[in-house]
Amino acid sequence: MTKFRSLHVLITLSIYVSVSVSLSSSLCSSESSAKVRPSDINHPTDHLGLGRGYAPPSALFDAGLWGGVGGADDPYQSRSQTGFFFNIRSPFESGELGLSWGMFSHSYENLVDDESGVYTANIAIDWRWRGGERELHDPFIGLGISMPTRSLSGEGGLEGEAQLDAYRIALASRFGGQNRWLWEPNTASAFLEMGGRSTWSHFILQGDLGAAYMYRVIESTEIESANVFVQASGALGFQGALSGLLIGGGYALTPTSLVEDIDQLHAQATYSYLRNDVEYYVSLFVPIDAPAGILGDQMGATALIGARGEM
Repeated sequence: MTKFRSLHVLITLSIYVSVSVSLSSSLCSSESSAKVRPSDINHPTDHLGLGRGYAPPSALFDAGLWGGVGGADDPYQSRSQTGFFFNIRSPFESGELGLSWGMFSHSYENLVDDESGVYTANIAIDWRWRGGERELHDPFIGLGISMPTRSLSGEGGLEGEAQLDAYRIALASRFGGQNRWLWEPNTASAFLEMGGRSTWSHFILQGDLGAAYMYRVIESTEIESANVFVQASGALGFQGALSGLLIGGGYALTPTSLVEDIDQLHAQATYSYLRNDVEYYVSLFVPIDAPAGILGDQMGATALIGARGEM
């Protein structure tokens, strides 16, 4: 009897331990599945490309160099511009914060004068709300401000002429007036942007609308005190595994300006090449209806070389 009683106790303890271990394993499994879902393991980012606490997405950058030339016309035989811009965007849960900086140098030459090294620089900060998947459909709306970090100075004389030319002629024609808040000398702006990019198979369609209130904050007799500015641009094309091509253009208007030419129109073509997760691109801007555009019997063009990707 003692032997059977001991065996009975041993079996009972074994069953108790087995049940306890099973329950403990079940509870641990439930807790771990509640903390880390299989979908989070397979897809550690959401549909906006934002991290779920495992690996926050990297900041995005876009940087480029550009240069433009203009044909002979009165009173200048030639004009040229060179510039640089850098843009970084840091993703957050509800959107992204952007910082942009641009600088250009303007030169011109006529039969008497030769001026070079007249340059200016602006900085812009903006916030964008995004509403789609970055790789497929990427609509956005954003607000921002910009301000000059260096004045394009000179009142009258040679330097003042260069300022007037850079403001009314060369700058306006280079990019069809696009993103004027980043290139407008001596001026602070508050701007609104909206747009997006959609991809269907290898077909791409993108566009944007923008508006800005620009106010002169550095004294100038050549640049108007305040202006309202609007712009629109669009492009379509194809994107392959390694390269893509976009063709489009843009239109810009300054309805409150008192200068002779208040609107700009340009055509644009962009070729891109993807290598090691960095996209390299070359863009060509051709002004059509601008103070130094084709319709004005003057030739001007700008080439832009840049790269964008994750930092």
